Amino acid sequence: MKNFIFSCLIALSLLSLSCKKIDIGGSFTSGSINPNTVTIHFYQPVLDYIQLPANRYFIYKDSATGSSDSVRVTQSAIETSFTAATSGFPGSPATNIDVFKLTLTKFQAQTPTNQTWFQGIARPSSFVGIVSATIIDSNIYFDNEQNKPVFWHPFASSGTRQYNWVPSVTIEGKTYTDVHSFFYSNGLPASNPGYLASTFWWVKGIGIIKREIRAFNSVTTSLLLRYG
Repeated sequence: MKNFIFSCLIALSLLSLSCKKIDIGGSFTSGSINPNTVTIHFYQPVLDYIQLPANRYFIYKDSATGSSDSVRVTQSAIETSFTAATSGFPGSPATNIDVFKLTLTKFQAQTPTNQTWFQGIARPSSFVGIVSATIIDSNIYFDNEQNKPVFWHPFASSGTRQYNWVPSVTIEGKTYTDVHSFFYSNGLPASNPGYLASTFWWVKGIGIIKREIRAFNSVTTSLLLRYG
């Protein structure tokens, strides 16, 4: 019986750590500013899927028209977002949180202005009730400029967000392995004029190998031809 109770206590301790929720300590009063600071960094092995080298180029083909887009990474940077501490008990600690931004720009010789092909932002998950600490976070939620998810970790499905791992995919004669697919829809039926859905296929170390945007009665599919 003692061994059973001891095992339960260990399990509860591990669960509490996995949630990364720690009670705020300190003797400050309800009217004083929370003295703690939390710094949250991305877990690099997960960030490596979406953090592409600056100036990498991609050539994508429109599967319907056969036309191609020349795309280059014009932004791939981590910035720090600071939020000041608040008063109360325990109040909120000051936070320094990594924010990752990725921009892929389409270059067209015939037009004077380059166009954004993809723009996204990633933030770690939120934390509540944490004492002064530096945390390496593996929970990443990456969405595009329209606040629609295109990549997330942990790799799992939930509601209108569906995740799939594909051992290999062949696109335009080239085979990619260890492919991660992320599908999102706005929850409306495909017959609804307001329907919108997207699927992004990512390969670690490469980037987006396929992108499919669906709206009411329309599908736009971009296929990677080459990169470098």
